[in-house]
Amino acid sequence: MVINYKKVGLKIREVRLKKNLSQESLAEKCNLSSAYISYVEQGKKKLSLKSIISIANNLGVTVDLLLGDETKNNNYLDSTINNIIKDCNIQEKQIIYDVASSTKNSLRRNIFNQ
Repeated sequence: MVINYKKVGLKIREVRLKKNLSQESLAEKCNLSSAYISYVEQGKKKLSLKSIISIANNLGVTVDLLLGDETKNNNYLDSTINNIIKDCNIQEKQIIYDVASSTKNSLRRNIFNQ
């Protein structure tokens, strides 16, 4: 497996910005230098396993998400969700939709308010 460090760096930057964190604050949380975080986000530095785990943990995401493996997980989850609702009647589907929509909105409010 070849790791695209530029893509990983862009994903780290994207998540960091969504969490309203500066490079300096992320670096401090991870016990890394802000210059290192900058180089990582530009794809100029290769991450050690220890660093990527620390960054993922401090961003509150999985390493899979940072490494770009989330598409495989998304496809699996999409098919799993479809299997759950395929035999539901319209009322059951409406309740599941309402719960999922409310949960998603709550999660997004919490993520952006941290």
